[in-house]
Amino acid sequence: MNQTQSGFEVKNLVFSYDGKPILKDINLKIKPGEFVCLLGESGSGKTTLLNLLAGLTKPNEGHVYWNGKEIEKPSAERSVVFQDYTLFPWLTLLQNVSLAIKKTKKVKGSFAKHLAEEYLNLVGLSGSLHKYPFELSGGMRQRGAIARALSVGADALLLDEPFGALDPVNRASLQDLILELCRGVKDRPITTLFVTHDIREAVYLGSRIIVLGSTPGRIIADIPLDFPVKKSRSEWFRNEKVQKTIVEIEEAYHKDILEKLGHTVQEGASI
Repeated sequence: MNQTQSGFEVKNLVFSYDGKPILKDINLKIKPGEFVCLLGESGSGKTTLLNLLAGLTKPNEGHVYWNGKEIEKPSAERSVVFQDYTLFPWLTLLQNVSLAIKKTKKVKGSFAKHLAEEYLNLVGLSGSLHKYPFELSGGMRQRGAIARALSVGADALLLDEPFGALDPVNRASLQDLILELCRGVKDRPITTLFVTHDIREAVYLGSRIIVLGSTPGRIIADIPLDFPVKKSRSEWFRNEKVQKTIVEIEEAYHKDILEKLGHTVQEGASI
């Protein structure tokens, strides 16, 4: 492949750990600027697939590409935001983000500081620049982690259940923030993969949802989303198209569970 700006492509991917199959026959394309939610139960291989796209691990079989080039290692082009906040506790917010910019962009400290301030202001943390992580709430720490991920100039953002540990109010606030940011940071749309096990979160955030079945993880549904503009959150979730999509995802899960149960019963009968 030599096509540029083609986003992610996963071809015939298989991944096992200690002989246990985790992912099987994954074929997937994510277009530049697309916001894809990867939805699945615990153990379905969601985080493993994200790690493969990040270059943190390699497949046993198949290939993973970013903008036409095979992914072989991590890159600043693809930033990762984890559920735990991964900020250095001995550095302030400003120092955390400045350090990431200096390491990836190879720029002078004064410019890195200026750029870090811009991104922290973008996520609403201009009043907390000189605070240490332990002085911040969970929501503020995650805002800082998002600012750091965006500040290095990444064209792709990979988020692994980043709001899972937050209370409902902070979670809703950060959902809206990430939507706003990924539509275009400084007129630069971000290709986004957002891992979650929450159906409502996936439907609210995504322009497309990939649903993984488990044991091993396989794609059991690929659902493009075209919903009305979000105004009132409660009113939006009452929309008929939104409700039908939630039911469609629940039915995909139910079908997968029944198929696994049927397969288990058949195996038991043959013993």
